[in-house]
Amino acid sequence: MTKKQKSSRSYLVLILVLSIVLNIFSIIPAYAVDNIDKLYSDSSPISLWVSESIETAIEKDVKETINHREVSKLIEKNAEFMQKTITNPSVGSVGGEWTILGLSRSTVNIPQSYYDNYYNNVQKYVKEKKGQLHHVKYTEYDRVILALTSIGKDVKNVAGYDLIKPLADFETLIKQGINGPMFALIALDSNNYEIPIDSSVKVQTTRDMLIDFILNREISGGGWTLGVNSSQVDPDITAMAIQALTPYYEVNPKVKAAVDRGVKWLSDNQNDNGGYISWNSENLESSAQVIVALTGLGIDPHNDPRFIKSGNSAIDALINFAAPTGGFYHIKPGGSDEGGGAKPGQVDPMATDQAMYALAAYNRFVNGQSRLYDMTK
Repeated sequence: MTKKQKSSRSYLVLILVLSIVLNIFSIIPAYAVDNIDKLYSDSSPISLWVSESIETAIEKDVKETINHREVSKLIEKNAEFMQKTITNPSVGSVGGEWTILGLSRSTVNIPQSYYDNYYNNVQKYVKEKKGQLHHVKYTEYDRVILALTSIGKDVKNVAGYDLIKPLADFETLIKQGINGPMFALIALDSNNYEIPIDSSVKVQTTRDMLIDFILNREISGGGWTLGVNSSQVDPDITAMAIQALTPYYEVNPKVKAAVDRGVKWLSDNQNDNGGYISWNSENLESSAQVIVALTGLGIDPHNDPRFIKSGNSAIDALINFAAPTGGFYHIKPGGSDEGGGAKPGQVDPMATDQAMYALAAYNRFVNGQSRLYDMTK
């Protein structure tokens, strides 16, 4: 945090204190003026209330300052760790696109050679695949589109192939269930990409169709899950659905209503330590996705009272997954691993990627920058 930001924050605390004092004077009845000394004695209720209010304001200010500083340090430490452990980033859900996205959307100065190496690997891979990254899993295209967009590359000409074009095939896109439409929207809206018209596909994809697919998969009462018939809401999928729908929140009443229900569910189902349980395990990735979703909506995951439980925020929860030597745990040491994935206390590259871009999303929010997936500017 800069000296200017610290000074501004101090002024805000001073203004808050003065406001409290002025409000007190406005509610003191006339008959009490003669006994003002008694009212403001060290043991009087008003004096105690003023003292407690000032202390609360200062404690909150200190907590925010400490956590913002801690987040910045974690981002820098994690960026260094990721570059050391992922020396040759290439196409893949681990050690690839999410690594590039997290680094590029952070404030850390990454050597251009690191991004160039990744891009060269992508071009080679796309050329080898003749432009077909997968015949069913179209999230492969979405993931690469996001990474390349984040480093300023042309996704419509990668080794001569247009990575947006496959997303025009709606029938294939939805074969992955809700993941297909969610990540297609996130990728397309990352830079306002138009969906190409492809006369060879049976059903042409439109944004409205993608939105409706997600809305129609909402579980009664709010929230989303991965399976078609499941009635158990999942925090990760709920958060990702919100991320996909965020650009339409202000313009589509149905989207707004569904997102608001999802946000309420996330608030109601947050653990006392600020985290979340998915697949019977409290894990980092759930907190990470919630942080990305909230910051995208302009909701502070560290200070909004809806997302503070027993004094712990979603940011607090995520920070507690950080490993002392660098990177992040999928599950903290001693935790339950019923949901699979990396073992408790084991530094996990996927968790590390998600922690990085979640922290980057929060840092961007704090600094008034565009949301994580908005790369239009």
